[in-house]
Amino acid sequence: MEFSRSGRLRGSGRRWVAGGILTAAGAVVWAVLTRGESRQTAFICLGMAALAVLAGFRTLRKARLPFRLRIDEYGVTLHDTRLDWGQIEGVGLRYGPSDADSTPPAPELVVYPAAGVVLTGTPRRYVAGRTAYLLIDGAEVDQGLGALIDALKRYAGPRFEGAPRQYRPAAASGAPGPLVPGFGPVSDATGPFAPVDAGPAVAGRTFAPRRTVAPVRHGRAPVAAGLAGPG
Repeated sequence: MEFSRSGRLRGSGRRWVAGGILTAAGAVVWAVLTRGESRQTAFICLGMAALAVLAGFRTLRKARLPFRLRIDEYGVTLHDTRLDWGQIEGVGLRYGPSDADSTPPAPELVVYPAAGVVLTGTPRRYVAGRTAYLLIDGAEVDQGLGALIDALKRYAGPRFEGAPRQYRPAAASGAPGPLVPGFGPVSDATGPFAPVDAGPAVAGRTFAPRRTVAPVRHGRAPVAAGLAGPG
């Protein structure tokens, strides 16, 4: 299956450029009509607008760079090389840090090549002591992250090292989940538990105390009958 990224990159770049130009125009009008601290704030907004325009042009330039990503039964094909599945130790999604107040960022698709395999022209990173090469940012996939994960589950098999829970197939209630390449059983529950067999009924036993407590005589504390001395 072929994957592309130019569509989303072009859309994102155009939005950045358009938003930056509109913000810059508003900041210029603001700076002309105001004085003092308000004018300084307008200049700050103008600088931020310029950065937004630059970011947009950078994204548009990235959309024009040569790019290819194909995942099939033979392996992973890039614009300048191809990796057979025998040359790939693993392929997985790498998630960046996030906090509770922001939306988690989209994962990056990275490939872990087998020993001795080197990719030229591909960003290299080290993940948990392993050499990894960045293939694509999940937010840039025109076909969507779900289609990318489906292709990896279909073709990568056990080399696929994980998928978000929302993309895992649901398992029927009351039965163990099927084994899915990459992350094993997809069901956390194995069904209701059966009642425990208590075994054959056993007659209860009664116990009688071996010692009794003597009654209190003349303000004396109670003493076990077997331990009391002569009265």
